Amino acid sequence: MASDHFGGWSVLSSNGSYRDGFTSSRFVYDDSIKTMEQVKAKIAEGNVTTGLAYSQPTELYKGYVAELIAKFEDLGLYPRRARFMLLRAGGKCSMHMDNPSWLYGVRLHIPIFTNPECFFETQDEGSAHLPGDGSIYLLRVNRMHRVVNGGNTDRIHFVASIHDTKGVSQFHRYT
Repeated sequence: MASDHFGGWSVLSSNGSYRDGFTSSRFVYDDSIKTMEQVKAKIAEGNVTTGLAYSQPTELYKGYVAELIAKFEDLGLYPRRARFMLLRAGGKCSMHMDNPSWLYGVRLHIPIFTNPECFFETQDEGSAHLPGDGSIYLLRVNRMHRVVNGGNTDRIHFVASIHDTKGVSQFHRYT
């Protein structure tokens, strides 16, 4: 657990461990970062591994999960830092950006366990519940956002950072 409410298990990590990729430190971007050099300096300052380095299979990379990641690779989505993310009942995170607004940042979400009181919220576009009905969602994380679990049950999503290199999606193509 990275905090009282937030944690998970990595499927693709930077070092092959399912524990890799969840830190308790706050590593937040803002729009004062304007260049790749500043991004690299922020990463070095926070002792954080870049998302592209999260490609090493962990103990959880097997069976259906391995097939799922292989399918995303075949589609040209270039999945990295794949993980199961837990948000405990009553938990939430603060508004933050995972990338500067000018830098591509998209996450694939597959809700596995959720409840109607869980929602993904962006500063500009409001909030939405992502139902656990087998749907796959692509969410921009290079803008202010947060996740809230106002329900009485834990929420678990399969999440991966992606780069849509083949134009599979309508709005999240990586150029």
